[in-house]
Amino acid sequence: MRAFRVFRLFKRVKSLNKIMVSLGKAIPGVANAFFILLLVMSIYAILAVDLFRTFGEGGTFKNAHGNDVELLTARGMPYGFEYFGNFGKSLYT
Repeated sequence: MRAFRVFRLFKRVKSLNKIMVSLGKAIPGVANAFFILLLVMSIYAILAVDLFRTFGEGGTFKNAHGNDVELLTARGMPYGFEYFGNFGKSLYT
């Protein structure tokens, strides 16, 4: 409990109190921006799952020159499933 004595300082020093009140008033705006960002990222993650789930299936891909390029990750999985296999994977890729 002694560690929380520092927070009493915010009440006594006017400038620190002003900073804390300003930070408290800024939280709703930051939360709204975070929600909008989460919404946009979710839309793109859903699109990525739909479009790229089967990318590199079979472990190879034919490039523009007709050569087979190996498309396996370090764990030996196709890129499409490894990075865009489900919503959670594609949200953080």
